[in-house]
Amino acid sequence: NLLFLAILLLFNGIVAYQVIVNGSDIHRENQLLENLQAAVLMLASIVFVASAYTVKGLHRTLAAFFAVLSFIFFFRELDIEKFDVPQGIVFLLADNRGRSVFFVALLFLLGTLIKDWRFFASHRQAYLRSHMFAFVSLSAVLLIVFSTVFDQKLVHVREYILYEELSEFSPYYLLLVT
Repeated sequence: NLLFLAILLLFNGIVAYQVIVNGSDIHRENQLLENLQAAVLMLASIVFVASAYTVKGLHRTLAAFFAVLSFIFFFRELDIEKFDVPQGIVFLLADNRGRSVFFVALLFLLGTLIKDWRFFASHRQAYLRSHMFAFVSLSAVLLIVFSTVFDQKLVHVREYILYEELSEFSPYYLLLVT
């Protein structure tokens, strides 16, 4: 678990060094860092789908929930409208109205998890001590708090786009290694 965090810190340090010291633009729109975010999210989605086939019961629902969540975030990061694909695909995957289909699936899975809250409550000690819980919790904080702070420019720093992109990449990576 510490190895995963060390890899993340090393990666973030290298990216920050490249941008701040070397003047690289790898953090800009549709550059390397955003492409890595998309790749990590798609890989996470695939891993969670595979996990859903190897576990049983509500663990399967939890894995499916994270697979759909990763899938939604993937298409949030990927500018599919810039590809030569039919407008129906663009609507379904890039337009908020079309993407709502995936949000309905996500809400259904979340409802299923909440409906059976007793199962998770009975296993809470195992979940609370797991790296999964720690990584998902840290991901939520990074994505909701830090990404919003930099995206909304609530903190004025020179390379706010870098910090915004790193505060998005980090939770996606943590989701993958969950």
